[in-house]
Amino acid sequence: MSDRKDKNSLTGALARHYENLGQQTSHTNGIENISKSVEFDAPGDPEVLRIVESTLPHPDATEVVIEVATVGMNFADLLQRRGVYGLKPEATERLGLECAGRVVSVGADVTSFQEGDEVCALLPGGAYVQSRCPSTPP
Repeated sequence: MSDRKDKNSLTGALARHYENLGQQTSHTNGIENISKSVEFDAPGDPEVLRIVESTLPHPDATEVVIEVATVGMNFADLLQRRGVYGLKPEATERLGLECAGRVVSVGADVTSFQEGDEVCALLPGGAYVQSRCPSTPP
């Protein structure tokens, strides 16, 4: 499969997954807040991508929760999904290195951001989610 065809296939698959995510806000499932993410269990074509529900993240003292509005897809994501991208030790196996959205919660030690701020973030992975908790600069 050519890289161009692979990129177009992943773009379409990711767009379909994001259409299925619906509203970017989390919902209450009777007991806990739920966030959805795009993940995969094994390398392969775009069809290995699936929607996973998890508990809405809560920020540690130096983190913020971002309600993700959009994510970037790059060549590293394509290689990672295909199983040929060398991850750095601090990286996660989840796809996505950048996202943009709105801060919905801040940790106790965070002073540079507040709820409602529009932000973008470069991450070690895991940007393909509805809500993300990156650390803030000191």
